Amino acid sequence: MRFKVTLLLLVITVFLTCCSPGPTPSVSPLASTLYSPSVPPPWADHVSAFRLDKPIRSGTTRITGSGPAGVPIILVDVTFGGLVLATGDVDQNGRFVLELDQPLEARHRIGLTLGNLSGTPWESVEFDSKFYGGEPMSVPLVGFFFDTCLVGE
Repeated sequence: MRFKVTLLLLVITVFLTCCSPGPTPSVSPLASTLYSPSVPPPWADHVSAFRLDKPIRSGTTRITGSGPAGVPIILVDVTFGGLVLATGDVDQNGRFVLELDQPLEARHRIGLTLGNLSGTPWESVEFDSKFYGGEPMSVPLVGFFFDTCLVGE
């Protein structure tokens, strides 16, 4: 009986794979035009990765960096399980400045992640590896960070 079920699932999978219409176009958040995976959208050559300006030292209360224009961002203390340190937006020139309430501590890793994208032309699915900074990191139960930095002495 188990063999028959496995065989039936295999036949269904092969049928769906062979008879599917192929890739469907995806919608870019920056335009109302549909683009297929084989034809990149016109903004693809102008992708700006998220980057923290480094080095970052303990006692710092101002973090700067760059990223795609108009994207809301969150700076967190990865060492403290994602404690939010600051929020802001990347400006139209692709730069951001985040002011912290407390100075950074040495040997803590900080990370940059996406903020709330509602009300923006962006969707989280648009942010793939082209947006990774120098030290991207995925931390289980905490989140994904496009760039991180270990705070120095």
